[in-house]
Amino acid sequence: FKEIYSADILALLAMWQEDDGTKLSSVFADGRNRFEEFLTGHVVDIFSATPLEAAYSWTLSCASALNGQLSFKAGRTRRFRIKCQALEPGRLFPDDKTNNLTIPEADDTIYYADEKQGGKSSHPLADIFFRTKDNELVLIDVTGAGKGSKPAVEKKKKRHLKWIKERLEMTSPLMLKYYSVILAPNVPNASESEGNVHVVSGLEAQSLLGGLFQCYRYVQL
Repeated sequence: FKEIYSADILALLAMWQEDDGTKLSSVFADGRNRFEEFLTGHVVDIFSATPLEAAYSWTLSCASALNGQLSFKAGRTRRFRIKCQALEPGRLFPDDKTNNLTIPEADDTIYYADEKQGGKSSHPLADIFFRTKDNELVLIDVTGAGKGSKPAVEKKKKRHLKWIKERLEMTSPLMLKYYSVILAPNVPNASESEGNVHVVSGLEAQSLLGGLFQCYRYVQL
């Protein structure tokens, strides 16, 4: 997001994106509608997801649809090749355990955690996830943890590192590569990477909100 062309939040919610052949119009509308649910209070269970997760799923899916790739740390992490054609609910795990992985088949869809499926109210490790054209599975963990919460973010990082290590030790016929991105916009510490886990903090994480940064004080709830 080197340059941001946006509008007032009310205009964004009312805007109609013309179909330009990139599926950006449908992705924009799906992300907008989900985000609007939080603003209007029409979400069934506010504790099963946050406005911050909805904001990121909207901006990241639109950026992917427009650019055909996603990068999270100003060129210091790999570029994930995905041209988003759809933003949909989904689950990697059927319950709150992480040992039974359901691998998404589509490499052009960004998923947000369906925390209502099967009556489950939480989805471990990932709030957003996608599979790339290079056979990578990318998990995005959004946290609203604030200043002084570096230990909580560090705990998340270790959990992701452990899970990736366990997956790599298993025989996978698909030979997937695993990556995790932890988005911590309220943590002022510098972004960092360890193995295939990238922690994106502070201003770098905030910049990924694009035009929705204008309502940042709300979406961090």
